[in-house]
Amino acid sequence: MHFNHLRLGSSLSSKSLHVFKLSRAIGCSRRFLPLSTAAVTLKTDPHQPEKRPCLIDFEPLFHSCTQASHVKCLHAILVVSGRFTSNFASTRLLNLYAHHGDACSSLSVFDQIKAKDSYTWNSMVSAYVRNGYLNEATKIFRQFVLTSGLRPDVYTFPPSNMD
Repeated sequence: MHFNHLRLGSSLSSKSLHVFKLSRAIGCSRRFLPLSTAAVTLKTDPHQPEKRPCLIDFEPLFHSCTQASHVKCLHAILVVSGRFTSNFASTRLLNLYAHHGDACSSLSVFDQIKAKDSYTWNSMVSAYVRNGYLNEATKIFRQFVLTSGLRPDVYTFPPSNMD
């Protein structure tokens, strides 16, 4: 199962160009642009060697986001590529926004996730706590427990390291 790749039918050069144009259009920094185009890689499908699909490896893009503006660029690339519909990718994006102090964008991503799992709910609770919004964390936790049909787990409130 590939969480970090998206199979596309277009050619490498065409997809690279689209990612590059998108990155420039939304004002991505020069540091992020080479990473976004470098993430487009050509792989051969072992079952159909005559077809050479284009894959986008999002892993380097997630790791290259050192500023909130980079996260917004990655968000746009995920939406345009169709990968934003993946719970895994969307929840990673939610966590990345929270890591960079943007709880509002974390909530926006959270609200767009249709089938929330416990990882998604835990991430949103954590995003609020990480950014100091304790009342909102309590409200989202209550919503998690009362409406989701899921149960909190060890990751909802992990034990703290009390040294």
